[in-house]
Amino acid sequence: MAFTPKAIADGQLPDTLGVLFIATAAVGTYVKELSLFNNNVVNQVIELFVNRQGVERSWRRMEIEINEQADALTDGETMLLEQGDTISGRTTTASAVDFIISGVEEN
Repeated sequence: MAFTPKAIADGQLPDTLGVLFIATAAVGTYVKELSLFNNNVVNQVIELFVNRQGVERSWRRMEIEINEQADALTDGETMLLEQGDTISGRTTTASAVDFIISGVEEN
């Protein structure tokens, strides 16, 4: 089993619930970081969800102030996603929050 380090996903959160990442690795994807940055002129409320095997659950809810950054995972925390699992999210204002998801895939 090989681990392949890679940039998993990046983009901007929508204002309606949208998929940010779909795990495609055969064995598993280890999400090591999910960073968020509010580049808007007002505070943003962010909601993140994890869908495992077809069951979507609320995962994190936070408010990020103007020009501030936040991490959805704490230092040392890792989230294991199986093939087909997703991370979804939304924020107050479309395109106001940039995100970067990083980790490794086990094939």
